[in-house]
Amino acid sequence: MIPQLSRLYPDKELELEVSPESAPFLVFTPGNVVLVPVINIQAFVLLPTSSERRPLFQLRARTNIIATIRVSSNKIQGSVTPGR
Repeated sequence: MIPQLSRLYPDKELELEVSPESAPFLVFTPGNVVLVPVINIQAFVLLPTSSERRPLFQLRARTNIIATIRVSSNKIQGSVTPGR
């Protein structure tokens, strides 16, 4: 899709607008927090003759993000992993 956009709109800037559709869903398990955000992504091409943005496409995405939290030596440590 992106190569086609560069051919359709050569030398034009592309703008992505990302916004949450709703509050993320959180699941707490021992040692982990699973975050399930649902986001909307809109792509626009910026036209050079004005401040107008031409809409190109819109996506709705849902993913899992897993945060693992550990406590060791009086420190809180963690990592974030994209889910499937």
